Amino acid sequence: MLQNVVIFSLFIAAIHATGEFTILNTPKAISFKGNDPLNSRYVGDVLYAAMGNAVIGDSDWSGMIINEPFHLAQGIIAVHVEGVNHVTSAGNVKSYELVGPYTGHALNALAAELEAANEPVCDINFDQYDEGVSDCCRFA
Repeated sequence: MLQNVVIFSLFIAAIHATGEFTILNTPKAISFKGNDPLNSRYVGDVLYAAMGNAVIGDSDWSGMIINEPFHLAQGIIAVHVEGVNHVTSAGNVKSYELVGPYTGHALNALAAELEAANEPVCDINFDQYDEGVSDCCRFA
C-alpha cells in the first residue's frame, strides 16, 4: 500500500536563530558540502534556490550543490527555533553555523516571494497557534 503513495520532494531544514542551519532531508537532486558558516540573511535565498528559483544576491556561500536541476524540492518545511543555538538531531543531517540575527527577516522575505508567485505558504507561530493553524488549513 505504501508503494502507491506519491511522495513529494521536500527540503526540510531546522533553523535556529543565530545558531545553526540544519538540513534534515533533501531530494537527491540537492546535496550539501563543506562547513562554511552561512550568513543568516541568505537563509531564504538558499531555500528559494532549493526549489529551483533564481536568486539575486551577493552571497559567496557554496554549501549547496544542485546535482539535478529538473528534480528539485517541490516544497519546503522550515522550522525556525528562536533562542536556541543547537538542537540535537538524529540521523544523517548536515549543519552550518548561522552568522547574524537576520534569519527571521530572511524567512519573511522568502514567504513574501512565494506568496507573490501564488505558492502556498503556511506560517505557524506557536505564540499565536490558533491563528496560524487556521491560516494553514485553507491550503489543505
